[in-house]
Amino acid sequence: MTNLRETFKPYKNSKVIVTGGSGFIGSHLVKKLFELGCSKILNIDKLTYAGNETRNSQYHNSETYSFVNQDIASNKFIDDVIEFNPDYIFHLAAESHVDRSIENPGEFIDSNIYGTMNILTSMRSLKEKNNNCRLVHISTDEVYGSLPHPEDCPNQPLSFFTEKTPYNPRSPYSASKASSDHLVSAWVETYDIDAVITHCSNNYGLNQDFEKFIPKTILSCVEGKPIIIYGDGKNIRDWLHVSDHCRGLILSAQKGIKGNVYNFGGDNEIENCEIVNIIIKLMQDMKIKVNHFTPLNELITMTSDRPGHDRRYAVDSSFSKKELGWSQEITFIDGLIDTIGLYVEQIKVSQS
Repeated sequence: MTNLRETFKPYKNSKVIVTGGSGFIGSHLVKKLFELGCSKILNIDKLTYAGNETRNSQYHNSETYSFVNQDIASNKFIDDVIEFNPDYIFHLAAESHVDRSIENPGEFIDSNIYGTMNILTSMRSLKEKNNNCRLVHISTDEVYGSLPHPEDCPNQPLSFFTEKTPYNPRSPYSASKASSDHLVSAWVETYDIDAVITHCSNNYGLNQDFEKFIPKTILSCVEGKPIIIYGDGKNIRDWLHVSDHCRGLILSAQKGIKGNVYNFGGDNEIENCEIVNIIIKLMQDMKIKVNHFTPLNELITMTSDRPGHDRRYAVDSSFSKKELGWSQEITFIDGLIDTIGLYVEQIKVSQS
């Protein structure tokens, strides 16, 4: 491995802050940090619609873990970070639902831009106290905009998002995340803070909010509700298991170079309509019991496309694989089978 971080500090016995640690990706990251033997883990989460601290209930009696119900856009948040004096900050707290950003963009500006500004303010204060804390700013591939669909350019090679792709956000959500990325990059250059930026493709796995595409499709299949597909259903997403993503975040914190960007994708480009068909077939093969008698394929409901709906996302992860030694370990079908089984059990428990 080349160009390792000069100020490398092992996770074991380190103090770590996770913003948004009660969310989908954040709770999986908290679990992995526990497994690495961190001495203190502070989860700071506002507990919006996507945050649920029961995801971390197994750690509530541990001296290692603490939770603060705090808005990262508040001034109190800055005090909390400085007082904790962390070695690493993983910044995942963000409003992340595209449809919600279209309905209420102001919430996304507050959380994703002002919240990130508060973290950067904290980083400067820590640096003044000779704490060269490492920030991992977790972003999204949506900041890059939309890629051409294979059907639109059948005679051309497919293009992919790389760390050098120019930003072209197309929704209030992706615009707010792009803004936060630029703030982090500027603070690295201007104030010499230690930070890396990561982008990931669509994540899936247990604990994702039921408003998201895969959990919502599973829930609709179980309860006999319409499975909503926007537009023609041919929008392509690249799917990455959340566990593989979290391993990438951990590696980028330890081995990433200050100021660098690292992309993590699943190498699983699939059209939305095909995702639904895969889930239906897997549920049938798994003989999942549902609460209705409607054939699952008859639940599929096509609706008008939403504004700013990007046609295709696809991430080139070759730089992260080369520089960090990262790779995907969970195949999409294996991960999806596991996810379906876990969600079905969760649904049964909630209905009992």
